[in-house]
Amino acid sequence: MNIRTAVFVLCAGDGARWEDYLGVTKHEVCFGGSPLVLRTLAQFRNRGIQARIVGRTGENKARFGEKIYINQTICLADTIEQTRSYWSTRNIFVLGDVFFSDDAINRILDNEDPLIFFGRPWANWLVRCGHGELFGFSFRSEYSDFVISLLAHTHQAAINRNAGNLWNMHHIACGIPVGVRKYCTDVFCIIDDYTNDIDTPIDYSRRHWLYDSIALDLPLAVLVCGIYNVFARIFRRVALVFAYKEYPEAKFRAAPILKPE
Repeated sequence: MNIRTAVFVLCAGDGARWEDYLGVTKHEVCFGGSPLVLRTLAQFRNRGIQARIVGRTGENKARFGEKIYINQTICLADTIEQTRSYWSTRNIFVLGDVFFSDDAINRILDNEDPLIFFGRPWANWLVRCGHGELFGFSFRSEYSDFVISLLAHTHQAAINRNAGNLWNMHHIACGIPVGVRKYCTDVFCIIDDYTNDIDTPIDYSRRHWLYDSIALDLPLAVLVCGIYNVFARIFRRVALVFAYKEYPEAKFRAAPILKPE
């Protein structure tokens, strides 16, 4: 890549919904014999990028690579804010509990938008997920002040009992009411393949056979993914019934937003 790029793999959540299933954190769960976060680091490393793990102080996961330790936070926006001293010309944040396809990693690295969210606004039959997902976002240094303000607003949303997550950030950035099932195409890059997160034991039970097969490069995985790609348009039409809808009034607010008082 021609510009300096910093990649952060976010693994600092409390993992409450994971409930210490399998005796490991959700980003350490293995597929094809390799921990999930190690797979993500390798995907970026194979493309010439040394990604950093962002984890909580006191955790001992140095074996997975370079790590940024932060204090415990109340939401994802606060986690991102604590990485400010490491920001570069381009900054990419991906969730550590997501099993990324190689194509998804390529789309993230190749995207040239100054600020963009990566995800899928609809359900996905292949990974048995009945709702939209966001997997990460990126911004360039000229938007640093905007992002700092955006994170402050998202922190306030978390205090007001919202999740303080990527969806909240996306909504606030685009003037969409926080929490509604809407999205803005201005700053949304769609990734619709087998990429998805593992939040709960149920998620693991639904996807581990597919992700194990993909990690081991088994023919069954190639066949299933190929079938999904062939019929993707049909699947999406059905999925749109339950999807986040486009928000026609939404517009990415390129002007800085004020920090809350």
